[in-house]
Amino acid sequence: MLKDLSSPFERRCPCPPGQEEDCPVEESLPNGLTSTNGYASVSLASDINCPEELRFQERMDIFPIVRLPNTTQRLSLVISVDKRTFSRQEAFLNLMQTLFICFLLVGGVILFSSDANKMVLKPLERMSQKVIRIGRKPLEAIKMADEEYKKELSKQVIEQTRMQRRGFRATMRRSLVVRASGVFESLGLSKIIDLYRRIFHKSAKPNKPSEQPEAMETVILEKTIIKLGTLLALGFGEAGAQIVAHNLQVSDTAGINVMIPGIRVNAVFGYLEIREFALITDVLVDKVMIFVNQVSEIVHGIVDEFHGAPNKNFGETFLVVWALPDDPVETSRHCDLSILSFSKIIAAVNRSPTLADYRLHPGLLQRNPQFRVRLGMSLHMGWAIEGAIGSEFKIDASYLSPNVTTTQHFVNATTDYECTMLISHFLVEQCSKLLQDSCRQVDSVVIGASKLGVIRLYTFDLDHRNLEVEDRSQFPKKMVGLQRFKAKHDRQQHKDGKLEMAWDPMIMLTNDKDITNMRDVYSQNFFDVGEIKNAQSLPQKLVKTYVSCPKSLLTYFYLSLSSFLKNLLGFRYGFPKLRGG
Repeated sequence: MLKDLSSPFERRCPCPPGQEEDCPVEESLPNGLTSTNGYASVSLASDINCPEELRFQERMDIFPIVRLPNTTQRLSLVISVDKRTFSRQEAFLNLMQTLFICFLLVGGVILFSSDANKMVLKPLERMSQKVIRIGRKPLEAIKMADEEYKKELSKQVIEQTRMQRRGFRATMRRSLVVRASGVFESLGLSKIIDLYRRIFHKSAKPNKPSEQPEAMETVILEKTIIKLGTLLALGFGEAGAQIVAHNLQVSDTAGINVMIPGIRVNAVFGYLEIREFALITDVLVDKVMIFVNQVSEIVHGIVDEFHGAPNKNFGETFLVVWALPDDPVETSRHCDLSILSFSKIIAAVNRSPTLADYRLHPGLLQRNPQFRVRLGMSLHMGWAIEGAIGSEFKIDASYLSPNVTTTQHFVNATTDYECTMLISHFLVEQCSKLLQDSCRQVDSVVIGASKLGVIRLYTFDLDHRNLEVEDRSQFPKKMVGLQRFKAKHDRQQHKDGKLEMAWDPMIMLTNDKDITNMRDVYSQNFFDVGEIKNAQSLPQKLVKTYVSCPKSLLTYFYLSLSSFLKNLLGFRYGFPKLRGG
């Protein structure tokens, strides 16, 4: 290094651009030193000739003050130090610092976005999808509630399994400690066991009842939407699905419009009436609500299983509806399902151990010694207007039509005809051939000023007194948790199977144990004689039964004549009298 510095500065470096004026011109300097336009330099680095080859950040310039001896002139000397090694290290460290900061920022953003997505965005998306789904098909809310309930049950089962494992491990630990304590005490080392118990028993947390963590607001809101949708579906039913769907459409207004125009539909209308309801109300008083709900559970459950829709409950009467599709084959199947469902309702009501308890009720037996829960039923097919009825203060989703009123008249006439079920010929003619043959005509009537003309009334003969009450021990007192979900799942499977092409309603008519038991009492001779009597019945112009005014003299005359013929045929042909529902 000293040798290079003591040698002549023969290497010339050009002036930096823009600094040519500052560079000295060629002149003689003391001690034989000369300078030209530029400056003389010497480099200690083998790969660098001039400082300008290095960037400004890669070198450090030092300007020492050097005076020539015996002169007043100064020598311009610049020492440029190569900092490339330090610059590389500094650049590497800066790069690492930048990458680290980027990593922290990206990680923070991911964590924050993950929490935001998990706690806010995804729940909001799920809630939005649920609202849209309920808006399109309001009845889907019930299925959504079942899906959420299934998830909750799965979590509960997993948590219970986890707690059982913890309890098993704790029990094993205690048993090992007891065994070890016996061994150590036999060896005279009981102090070790005492020390273990002091340390671990003090550090162990006391057993407290598990406290459920507080649910997040978004979870509460999401479940509330499902509950509200389920309540809307249960409150409005199938008739109000259009109202709910119309008002839940995506829009920028919070106003609702429930008074939308109705739509015309073709359907099967069914009425069910609880017999002696006034007597039941007087005796049960405040418990009559429990009684009605017990009957409703049977009626609504079976109607839903047979693809019907419960619509209204007026206390003692129930209105149920089967909406008919455009396909004639499907229409025939729905008509079959309506009659079969009413048959199953009769069987379920008479076999229910809960409703059988009312046969032993002291107050009811005092009024009627032969009391039992009985229903009157009617079925009719026709058109109706489906929509909202009411005002902005209260609305009901129902059906308006003369056909609905006609069905209600029929259920009132079941008592006069001493039968459980009355069916109009409009419905019977749409049923399958075998089911048509299973129905028996009882009368031809004209209802007041109705434009339906002459209506032939049929009945589906069933004697419920051959049924036995089911054993109460076979049923749980109250289905909860998995039992309730499994029951709903099985019922849904049976419901879906009834619309498959392979399912034949006639198989149920001939193989169902309850229906066959109720029809075994009627011989084929009974149905044959019934056909002869109906074929030779009086002309319709001479005898007309006005169901709307059953107290008329003509009605009583005809019913008395019908009862006389029934008793006469029963005496001659040996089949039992027609017994009331």
